[in-house]
Amino acid sequence: MGVGVKVYPLKAEEVLVCEPNPPRNVVFSADGSVAPCPYLRIPKKGDIPRIFMHKEYRVPQTFFGNINEEDFLAVWNKEPYKKFREIFEERSRAGQEASSSLRPLSELCRTCYKAYGI
Repeated sequence: MGVGVKVYPLKAEEVLVCEPNPPRNVVFSADGSVAPCPYLRIPKKGDIPRIFMHKEYRVPQTFFGNINEEDFLAVWNKEPYKKFREIFEERSRAGQEASSSLRPLSELCRTCYKAYGI
């Protein structure tokens, strides 16, 4: 019938790079803030509540600048943003090399189901 379907696994297994793909994608929120993924910058004040594996967590809203105040490339090239993306880039390279030592996920991402392919 020509309808596209995406099926997600029912078992959580850590992936090299999550679906939002922070090394290659960016999220601009309504206020102009630049975030690495939509799950780290939601339209809410304060920390983001998460339920992960039956436990509650609070994750700080994460963004690296604002395009209303700075040039996008200046934000993209900020050291903290580069370090955040670097984690996924290293994980991707390690996976391509079949390395057994993967860099751990960012603390911000460890409680996100997208980091486990769900």
